[in-house]
Amino acid sequence: FDYESPNCSFPATVPVPRSVLGSERISYRLETDFMLLKLNPIPLNFDVYFNGWNHDSNLSAINPNSVYIHHPIGDIKKISVDTQQSLIYPNTLPWGGVFGTSPANSHWKSITDIGVFQPGSSGSPFFDASKRIVGQLHGGSTAMGDECKVTGVYFGRFNLSWNQGAAPESRLKEWLDPNNTGAVTQNGYARPVVQGYSISGNLKTHWGVPMEEIRVEIGGGTTGFVLTDTLGNFQFTNVPAGGNYTIKPIHDHNDLNGVTTYDLVLISKHILALDFLDSPWKIVAADINQSSSITTFDIVDARKVILGINTGFSTNTSWRFLPAYTIFGDPTNPFMGGLPPDNISVNNLQANYLGADFKGIKVGDVNNTAIGN
Repeated sequence: FDYESPNCSFPATVPVPRSVLGSERISYRLETDFMLLKLNPIPLNFDVYFNGWNHDSNLSAINPNSVYIHHPIGDIKKISVDTQQSLIYPNTLPWGGVFGTSPANSHWKSITDIGVFQPGSSGSPFFDASKRIVGQLHGGSTAMGDECKVTGVYFGRFNLSWNQGAAPESRLKEWLDPNNTGAVTQNGYARPVVQGYSISGNLKTHWGVPMEEIRVEIGGGTTGFVLTDTLGNFQFTNVPAGGNYTIKPIHDHNDLNGVTTYDLVLISKHILALDFLDSPWKIVAADINQSSSITTFDIVDARKVILGINTGFSTNTSWRFLPAYTIFGDPTNPFMGGLPPDNISVNNLQANYLGADFKGIKVGDVNNTAIGN
């Protein structure tokens, strides 16, 4: 989403693409090479346009100035134009090998006048002059020795994909017209703009040093991440109002940062009751195997990393984060009653939220020598 330029010129800086991971296959049909997918929720701060369609069974040609919009070879969004009529291709289309052959009259044939297609363009929507989908790109051909001269582009016909399948799993009708209204066309529309607020906070080590360039993720009604600045500050902007969100820092690199044999000595003294660790945050840091207790197994786990036997802690991350407002009921046993969640929840966002502050705990470092970035 949003991987595009505001005009036909390539932008001075490459726009940051946004994506949604995961989908459910709803229906598909080989003859017209269509597949309908239900995406996982699209974050509300994405700039989304819902395309319209036209399944008129009487269409025998697509009027001039049809277009297809695509990302050739994964490139920034492109548009290609056919200034002439596009006609039904009367012959079969052999795609070769496992890709089979499409039946006669199952595709539109377009000869692109402006722009080209390339690998990665496949599946792009084919729009009529009224900006409604009438097909999707299956494949095509270019002139020998001139990839910029398109000799034919073939689009599976939307009006055949609509109701030619034997069951709902192989057609579009039941899914795009679930109330059986009989509508032949549907205009596209932009998703309404949702008022947004900001969620901001700060990351410091539990001994007070700002943590720079730490990834902070937002989940729930929207997804994404930002990095903290030199002061440990971060901010998510244009977060849709009314949603429920979770904010969570993540930093799982360089387990040996701040961890030496001296830390193991201090942990050993704590276990033997010779010299207790003087902070509940240090006690959490000493719980290297994340068992909610401090034992010799924690020392063994850290020693294996120090000696290079293991590349990282076996059951823990390099850093843990707890909300900065955390108060331990028993500072000598912070595990009593369980630790608080490692995230901050913001429910029914109705204003800018300024308090998503966390303290970082460097696992294995009980003398506060780790570098917090």
